[in-house]
Amino acid sequence: MTDVLSWLDFQVIACKDLSADEMDAAVEDFVERLASASYAFFHYSGHGVELEKFERGEKKTRNFLVPIDANFQTKSQANLIRVSLELEEDIIEAMKNSPTELNIISVDACRNNPFPKLASSRAARRKLKKIDVEAGRATLIIGRAASSGGQASDGNGRNGLYTEQLMHFLQKPELEIAQVFLDTTIAVKKKSNYGQLPEPTISPSKKYYLAKGKERGEQRANRANYSYNEQKSEQERARELAERELREEIMRQERLEQERLERERLERERLERERLEQEARRARQRREELERARLSELEAKRKLEEQRLEEINALAENLEVMAEEVKSCSFQRAMEFI
Repeated sequence: MTDVLSWLDFQVIACKDLSADEMDAAVEDFVERLASASYAFFHYSGHGVELEKFERGEKKTRNFLVPIDANFQTKSQANLIRVSLELEEDIIEAMKNSPTELNIISVDACRNNPFPKLASSRAARRKLKKIDVEAGRATLIIGRAASSGGQASDGNGRNGLYTEQLMHFLQKPELEIAQVFLDTTIAVKKKSNYGQLPEPTISPSKKYYLAKGKERGEQRANRANYSYNEQKSEQERARELAERELREEIMRQERLEQERLERERLERERLERERLEQEARRARQRREELERARLSELEAKRKLEEQRLEEINALAENLEVMAEEVKSCSFQRAMEFI
C-alpha cells in the first residue's frame, strides 16, 4: 500500500507495529499535516474491534484501532478502549474538520466485539490534540473492510483481502475514487464467497481520478509485483544465507563438540593406558621381588645344605681318624700283652 500511495503522489507516513503511544504520535503527525494538504488518505491494516460506549447517557457503537501492546487477555473493555484509537473521534472527525478537498479512510480490520457482555467507559482515554480549523465541504470516503460485528480476512499474501483488492482498483486510471471503493467492495464479497462484507461510506461533492494520467494499473501492478518478487527473492536469499550461516555455525559447533569429545576420549584412553602400564610395572616389580626372595631363600637353603654336608664329612673324617687310632691302640696293647 505504501508503494501504491506513493505512486499516486501522496506523501506517505508509513508506520508498522505501533504501540499505543506510537500510534497516538503518528495520528497527531497525520492530523497536523491535514492543514496544508489538498487530498488526505488514511489507511489502517491491523487489529480492530467494534465496541459500545455511552455518550451523554446514550449508547453508541464505535470502532477502535488496536495497538500491538494492547492486552486482549484483560476482561476490562475500558482498558482496551483506553489504549486504542477511536476511528470516529480521532480520525474521521479530524478529517471532516480539515480544509482538505478529498478525505479517504480505509480500514482493513475486524469489527467484532471481544467483550459483548461488558459495559464500557471512555472517561479514562487519552485525548489526541486536534487542529483547530474551520470545517470544509470535502468529499469524504470511508471504506471499512468488514460489516458491523464482522471479521476481515488476512488474505494469502502480504496484505489482507480488502487491502489487496483496494490496491488493485486504486491503480486503474479510468476509475473515479468512489467507484474504486464500490468495485473493491464487490470484489471482496465475491472472493470471500460473501463471508466478508465491506461497508463503503461515500459523500461525494465531485469526481476524483487519483490515477489519471499515470501508467495503467495493470502495468503498475506488474511492476509492483516484480518489485515485490525481487524484494521477496532478496529476502529469501538473505534468509537462505542466514539459514546457511546458521547451519554452518551449528555444524562448526557440532564439529568442535565432536573434537572436544574425541580429545576427552583420547585423554581417557591415555590415562587408562598409563594406569594399566603402571599397574603392570608394579605387578612386574612385585613378581621380580618375589622371585628374588625365592632365589635368595633357595640360595640360603643350598648354603645351609652345603654347610651341613661339610659338617657331616668332617665328622666322618673324624670318625675314621678315631677308628684308626682305636685300631692302632688295640694292636699295641695286644703286643704288650703278648
